[in-house]
Amino acid sequence: MGRIDQINQKLNYMKKTIFAISFIFATLFLSAQVKYVSPLGNFKITLPGNPEYSNSDIEISEGTTKLHMFIYTSDAGHIYLTASANYPDSDLGSDSERSTFLENAVEGFFSELAIVPSNRVEVKSRKYKGLEYRGQNDTYSVIYRVYIAKNTVFQVGILSTGSYIDEKSAKSFFKSFKITI
Repeated sequence: MGRIDQINQKLNYMKKTIFAISFIFATLFLSAQVKYVSPLGNFKITLPGNPEYSNSDIEISEGTTKLHMFIYTSDAGHIYLTASANYPDSDLGSDSERSTFLENAVEGFFSELAIVPSNRVEVKSRKYKGLEYRGQNDTYSVIYRVYIAKNTVFQVGILSTGSYIDEKSAKSFFKSFKITI
């Protein structure tokens, strides 16, 4: 066996080893993903781990409603948020009321973080319309979506310390969100 054949044989072995290691890491990454179904029965989403659940009462014109929050914080400093709240039909009856509600939800969310929302994009989850915005300040980078499905408002977002989460991970996360009502 010549010297070139030996080198080619070693290169092929290295390629197979790199492929095997890559396959193992990809499998571990995919298996680390949790396909989460909301106990409320109104959405499902894939997260890097099981989220923590909390809720709070929020004041609305007719009294209060419950905001249900599902939050997962990764070791990489990314916070994955999915939240939902039911509102009276009277608040979301017309297209203009829904549009105003979506814009107000965006403004409220970003103002809590002292971030100016930008990069407005219209999005959908199945047949339900929503909006996506991005924003940054010196501390956080946020990609945020809000949807209205019947009388339920959904908020889905990724908050990162420093720069935005990589685009592939963000796309995968948002694509996995499905409204099930």
